[in-house]
Amino acid sequence: MKCRHCGSPLQLPFLDLGSAPPSNAYLPEAALRAPETWFPLRVLVCETCWLVQTEDHAGREALFT
Repeated sequence: MKCRHCGSPLQLPFLDLGSAPPSNAYLPEAALRAPETWFPLRVLVCETCWLVQTEDHAGREALFT
């Protein structure tokens, strides 16, 4: 993965927050009992520009359907 600001490779872990479901997931009543998809939530820091950012794991299709 590359830095969103300067494009340098991201290799320095900053914080591991475990896993979480998508934050904007409003489930219909029929889906409330089905298991949710969870994604790793890791935070990395760019060693070039020091921007702190989350690691990408889910595509747009998984988050905005």
